[in-house]
Formats: sequence, C-alpha cells, structure tokens
Amino acid sequence: MFPIFLFVAGALGSEMSLLKKQIIQIQPELVKHYTSIVKPLVPPRMWASQAGFYEPLVGAAVKPVCGCTVEEMFQLHDVFFSNITSEVDVDFYPHADSQPLSGDIWFESSTATTDTSTFKWEHNGEFSLEWSFQVAGAGPKVGAKLGYKVGKDNTETKTTTFAEKKRLTCPQGHLCQVQTWSFSASIPGNFFKVPAVDFTCLPACLRWKHKETDLYHELNTTSRVALAGLAGQSATWDALGQKYFELRDEHDKPVSSCPPGGETIVGIQFPPEGVRTVYSQARPHTPSVPIMDDSKKPYQIQVMLDFSRKSFPGETRRDGVVANLTQEELAALKPEDAEVKAYVVGTNIPGLDADKNIGK
Repeated sequence: MFPIFLFVAGALGSEMSLLKKQIIQIQPELVKHYTSIVKPLVPPRMWASQAGFYEPLVGAAVKPVCGCTVEEMFQLHDVFFSNITSEVDVDFYPHADSQPLSGDIWFESSTATTDTSTFKWEHNGEFSLEWSFQVAGAGPKVGAKLGYKVGKDNTETKTTTFAEKKRLTCPQGHLCQVQTWSFSASIPGNFFKVPAVDFTCLPACLRWKHKETDLYHELNTTSRVALAGLAGQSATWDALGQKYFELRDEHDKPVSSCPPGGETIVGIQFPPEGVRTVYSQARPHTPSVPIMDDSKKPYQIQVMLDFSRKSFPGETRRDGVVANLTQEELAALKPEDAEVKAYVVGTNIPGLDADKNIGK
C-alpha cells in the first residue's frame, strides 16, 4: 500500500527569535553542521491527521447500514501524502537554558515525553502546529503517532518532565550560554480529499464477504475504512467514490474490487499492498514537521556556546575582560567581533556524544 500523510494545519511563525538571529549571524557553519547531522534522521514516509475532524461526504445519497446518520457515517478527510524521494530542508529552533553569563553557569536540563496522542510543540512562539501524524522508518508498520495543538495546551495532554540541575564553568574573560536546539524538516507532498466510512454505530460485528477472494472485511464499532478499501462491495458506494479516486494494481491496470486486509494508519484503514489509490484534486504543500525519535521525543542537542571578544566597539581591546553582554548585544555582534566555540552538553541524536572537555 502507498503511505498516506493526513495533514491538518501547520504554521511557522513569521518572526524569528533574537536568539536564532544571533546564532545564524555569528555561527552559520555551526547551524549547517548540526542540521546536516539531523537530516538523515528524517524518515522517508509520513502520515498525519486531525483526530475527529472531517466534512460530511457531500452527495452521499445512500442509506447508512447502522444507526448513524449519513453525515456521521460517510466522511471526507483532508489528506496530505508524503513519500520523500529527495533531500529535505532542515531548520533549527534554539531555546535559551541560561542567560549569557561568565563564571559558573547553573541551568536545568529537561526532557519531556507524552503518553497520549496530543502534545504541544512550540518554542518562543516560533513554531506552532496542530496535527497527529505517523512516521514510517523501514516500512509502513513502523511508526509513532503524535498530535500538536495550536495556541493552547490540550487538557488531554499528559506530559512528564524530568529536570536535572547542572553546572558548567565558563573560561575566564569569556561569556557563555547554554541552549537546547530542536529541529524540523520541510516535507514536500500533496493535499487531496479521501472519503471514508465510519462504522461506529454498528450494533454488532460485521463480516462482509469479498466475492473475488472469499475473504471477509472484518468490521466493528472501531472501524473507519477508506471508501477505496471497500471498492466492489456496493455499486452505490463505488459511484460515490468515482469523484475522488481510482484504483490500480502493481502493473497500473484498473482495479474494480479491493480485497480486505489493508493497514490502518492514523485511524483509517486503507487498501492493502498491491492496490494503489490514485486520488484526484491534488495540490502541492510543504509543511514543517518536527524531527523525532521512535519514542515520541524531538531530536535535541544541548550546547554551550563560548563567546570571546575579538574587539570591543569604540574601545581598545583588553584581554581578560569579562564581556557582560545582554542577549540583544550578543545578537548585534558581527562574526569579526567575536570568536565562538560550541560544546555539546547532551543530546539524544544517534552518533553524537557530549564533549568531555567543555570550556577547556
């Protein structure tokens, strides 16, 4: 089966944070280095959907098979499909764990995990999304499902935060700051409409025989099946789906009847492998997606940036002078004014280890 990415809404804030501007201006090579490490971690396929959101399937002049209304049973979902075949753009989102300080720096190292399908992703108002999605690694059955809420926390979100206080020492005469970076990828793909049938109101389990194979569509109150996955079962339903899709086999020949056994992705069962759904009304889109591991944690790197001044604007350089600068003053520095070293404090990125001699 071809993977599906059910996408709801995504928005990158138009305002870039002062911290991000500072890093891009002074350390563009550092940004390039870490984003290049994260880029191979972007999975080749993704799917997403907003739980419980759909439009009634307009023109469904059919009777429901159970106690639901036509509008509840026959649904139309906005769908985004992504099967990544080329290199994607990766962006980063820094968060200041400490102020720019000299001497000893105390800061908290936090890791958040979720145990529900909803989670808020937002850094300084820069990045805010609402979706739930699945990530596929080697195959469509490998995945993690998450959701993102715009504007406010969802009451169903259960987040556990583990905080540990740490101390680092900034070299004498230098200014240091601890930051945590998270990453997103711009995923190219297309929107389209996918009709589905919801069997929530079934009074009992239903075994609907597929005549061509003698197999059965096993349906119950938790079943939500793409209309394409039920092709050939009802002439009326087939007519309803003609506006939105057509089915083809592995040799690109038309398929009029879909066998059971398709995979369920983000709550919808799609046709099985070997049956390709060609959806119509496609339009391109490139949402930004957080890059995460299999345990639903964003890939992050915590770094200590060590600033030493090459020159003091308007003054003669004085070695050993502590540059007590604000975040705004750091952001105003030019690459020729400051030397910046980066040390990895901690990370969950595979193959990247913490530096042992931080600040040395």
